Formats: sequence, structure tokens, C-alpha cells
Amino acid sequence: MKFEGEALVTGAPPPLVLVAPVPAQPRRDGDTSALRRDGVNVTQKSVGLLASGRLEVGRRWYPLEGGVVGLDSTHGFLARHTRWNWAMGCGRLEDGTPLGFNLVAGFNEVSSGAAGENVLFLGDQLQPVGPAVFHFSGADPMDLWKIETRDGTVQLTFRPLHAHRDVRDLGLLRSRFVQPLGFFAGRLRFRGREVVLTELPGVTEDQDMLW
Repeated sequence: MKFEGEALVTGAPPPLVLVAPVPAQPRRDGDTSALRRDGVNVTQKSVGLLASGRLEVGRRWYPLEGGVVGLDSTHGFLARHTRWNWAMGCGRLEDGTPLGFNLVAGFNEVSSGAAGENVLFLGDQLQPVGPAVFHFSGADPMDLWKIETRDGTVQLTFRPLHAHRDVRDLGLLRSRFVQPLGFFAGRLRFRGREVVLTELPGVTEDQDMLW
């Protein structure tokens, strides 16, 4: 497989950039005098970027012109045990207006009650939304997912088409990573405007990491 492509920033919504604290965790033996120092995590999310280029798979190649790209970049010093659920979807309305969303639970949560990285994107505007709740089958991530925010702004279903899985157990280090790809349907409420989604492409994640 070979990928050559570009993503056009011009005309896309501004990116979300979040610097969030990572609370310290006590040792497993309960010794609270040995707390690990707080960490910090930095993440940047971009959605609705127009794509160009091509993807080659075997002897076939696929043009990417007219496609829409979402980018996720995260760097940080995370807690020894970190678990989260994540969802990102993006596309364009019929008039070409870019839209998308980024939702997470269990990660980059801000103690002040702020939205953290839970944000809707539409045109050149961003809108913070409330905490996200993920309903899915851990035993069968290819089953239908339901994702909503507690403020009612987001009500979505997610239909997976394929899932990337990586499960490792090295004793002191363990990882369970499941990342389905598929389509979102439902509705978003953006600054009083209701946006109905039918088949918005995107991705979800269920991760449980001990590192």
C-alpha cells in the first residue's frame, strides 16, 4: 500500500488545540505518599480539510480529490493506567460548508467543568459541548454504537464497517486498542441550528492502556 496526499487547510474550520492536566495516580499498593507527579497532554484536532492525492492498494489506485480529511495529533505524559472512548467525524454540507465533531470520554477532561476536547465544527466556527457518553458492546465493537452528550447537543449512532484491533499483554505493559471505521447518523445542534447527518464518515475508539 502506498499513500501520497495533501490536506488543504484554507477554507476548513480552525483547529481545536487543548492543553489538559493528567492527574497523578497512587501506587497499586495504596501508598499515597508515592504519587506520580501530574502530567500534561497536548492535543490538536482538525476537521473538514479537503484532500488531494492518491492511495495505491496492490495494483489498484484510488484518487482522493474531493475527499475530506480529519487530523488528530496528541502528545503527552499520561497516567500509568489510561482508558478512553473517542469519536471523530467530518464532511461537507451540500453547499460545501465543512462540518465535523470531536468527542471523548475518560480523557483530557478538565476539572473546571469545561468541555475539554468535546467540540462541534461548522463553517469557520467551533462550539464546545457537554460531556460525551458512549454506548457500545465491548464484546462486539462491530455492533451499533450510540453516542450522545449530556446536554443533548449531540445524538448519534455509528455503524462500523471495519475495525482495527491491537491487543497485547506484556505483564507490566498491557494494551487493548479497538478502532472501528464507519458512518455516523443522527443530529447535531449547533448554535440553535439543527444539522441532520445520514452517512458522515468517521472513526471511534475503545482503548485501555497500562504503560
